[in-house]
Amino acid sequence: MDRRTFVSAALVAWPLAGLLTCAAPRPAAAQGWPDREITLVVNYGAGGVTDVTIRALAAEATKILRVPIQVVNRAGWPGTTAPPFVSAQKPAGHTIRVTSFAPMAISPHLMAVSYKIDDFDYIAGGRRHLLAHAGARATTRTPMHR
Repeated sequence: MDRRTFVSAALVAWPLAGLLTCAAPRPAAAQGWPDREITLVVNYGAGGVTDVTIRALAAEATKILRVPIQVVNRAGWPGTTAPPFVSAQKPAGHTIRVTSFAPMAISPHLMAVSYKIDDFDYIAGGRRHLLAHAGARATTRTPMHR
């Protein structure tokens, strides 16, 4: 496997693994997830590296999860337009935000934002993170949560 193929596979594999952990067996309250379309909200504009990577992830995850996955771009400097959109959605775990570190950890200290880290549940992450509405009760816990 050459380097380009390896990097491409890795960029798709890590978020796919995170998304698939959401479909892992869990208590009865969450049985049957996903039962409808999933929306992945990307903090950045269409056509960028994050957008292209997430669209590739969505295409593969759709085959595995057998539900449509829509990618929605909520661009706006510095990635602070997507969090309020995601936190306003019904907390059923069907709206998942793809983000980087800055909008969650840095922007709230530099400007007034309408969200806080506790408004979201961490699902998976590497260089980009998957977050869901806190009410969705994602089962993965990390040091990101106090």
